[in-house]
Amino acid sequence: MNDTLHNAIIEKACRDGWQRGNWKQVFVAKCRERPEWEGEITDDGVREELLDDFRRIPDAWRFVVEDENTSGQKWNYPVLILEFLEVEIAHPMPLEKRREYVAFWWRLDSTTSFHFRVYRAERYKAPELWLDTETIYHEMSLVG
Repeated sequence: MNDTLHNAIIEKACRDGWQRGNWKQVFVAKCRERPEWEGEITDDGVREELLDDFRRIPDAWRFVVEDENTSGQKWNYPVLILEFLEVEIAHPMPLEKRREYVAFWWRLDSTTSFHFRVYRAERYKAPELWLDTETIYHEMSLVG
């Protein structure tokens, strides 16, 4: 039952624009669309640090581009935002996974062109933002 519900929530998210599968290859391809993004992943090991060391595969993912024209944002240039979706049905996200997401958030935050957000979806709720600029310090206090 839980697997069926888990998959149904992911399928619904995919109908709403999320994707499944290997996000890293698509991320690299997306970065090639803008020279400043490509420079961030090809300069002296940044790609290895950003991508190769991070082995988590989310339930779903998507990319969002925000800039000075995006409502509510303070970017002065295009920023590629990687968003992950984690579906929690029977158990909350394990502590080790939460720690890895927090560490990955800091790695992407150290770049100029990228940002990272994680959403959580539960049985009776729409996906809600779990990890971003507003919540990172709180989550760090919980995961140590």
